[in-house]
Amino acid sequence: MKSATAIVDGSTLQSWMGATESSLAERLSPKLLKKAAQSDREQVKGWLTVLGQKGISGCVADKVCGLLQEDAVGVIAGAWSKYAELKRCARETLSDPGEPAVVGLTEHAFTYGFAPSVTVKLDGVKVAEIPFSIAVTCTVTEVQLELVDGCVRKVLVGSCAGKGTIRCADTVIWERPLMHVDLPGEVRLRKPIRLAETG
Repeated sequence: MKSATAIVDGSTLQSWMGATESSLAERLSPKLLKKAAQSDREQVKGWLTVLGQKGISGCVADKVCGLLQEDAVGVIAGAWSKYAELKRCARETLSDPGEPAVVGLTEHAFTYGFAPSVTVKLDGVKVAEIPFSIAVTCTVTEVQLELVDGCVRKVLVGSCAGKGTIRCADTVIWERPLMHVDLPGEVRLRKPIRLAETG
């Protein structure tokens, strides 16, 4: 199990989901890529040439891994920023600069997702667009946060678990439980999560 400190110190969405370049490459066969590709007729010949090259699956998998470099804590923070009550508490801290306030959250679930595309080029010319969708569902329990000056500065206690899914077009190529995270003690965030603006 990944420690809370490791998560906060820059663990990415990729490591949280447990996806590796080699495991994704195994699932991104040339046949699947051909089916998923968005190419016009003029690009088909070039795209078939690309498919015939060794390592194309690995190249696309490398690009997908590049899309998964978002900070894992940032994913959770995005969900917290939508809680009206938490934002209200954060605004209240603005009237007392430097003074921390501890706020507890009940169990809550959230989803996070985006739909990027990987561009494939041959000799610098675009020959295909491969659509992907990346989604995370997560349940966070027993969380206590320290708010200072409109920001979440520390996570005092809590845990989260969930599932990550990657699709290439309509085909699921990766679906695994997220690495469970326990936060047994005080964790200071490297980059505070702003919930309320000053001024």
